[in-house]
Amino acid sequence: GNIGLIAVDTLRSEVGAEELGEIEPWDFFYPRKVSIEGGLLRDLEFPRSKFYFKRVGEKDLIFFVGEEQPREKGNLYARGEKAYEMANLAHA
Repeated sequence: GNIGLIAVDTLRSEVGAEELGEIEPWDFFYPRKVSIEGGLLRDLEFPRSKFYFKRVGEKDLIFFVGEEQPREKGNLYARGEKAYEMANLAHA
């Protein structure tokens, strides 16, 4: 199930972490919803992958909440690398 997602999202909410950034989904996911009106593409809905930040005393907490995991193995590692890069930018 989604127990990991639920646990991290609950902890993030409980400490009051604020949104810090988001990984753009186009390189990692196919759209899960497509909206077409009058024969024209109007919207693509992708899973979201967001970072949240909270300073607690002298410590910085960074939460990463992804609604889905990439299905292709190469994309999984690439997304992990982006999460690592973002965490290091926030730490600097």
